[in-house]
Amino acid sequence: MINSPQSLDTNLSKLLDEVQSCDMQLPEFQRGWTWDDDRIRGIIATISQGYPMGAIMRLQYGNPEIKFKYRVIEG
Repeated sequence: MINSPQSLDTNLSKLLDEVQSCDMQLPEFQRGWTWDDDRIRGIIATISQGYPMGAIMRLQYGNPEIKFKYRVIEG
């Protein structure tokens, strides 16, 4: 069975909490970090002022039929 993508509004603090607790991780095939400090500050400023950031794709893991390895988010 294939699940359709869902759109979920998520609070930034919840996302950061999930990263901190390692509940949100990256699939092993995800490329490394490429943004410089100015771009990082810019997106954080934009989000903290309540503007939407666009979309991020998240893979729900824990399904034994999904064979992707994962890694924690660094930085």
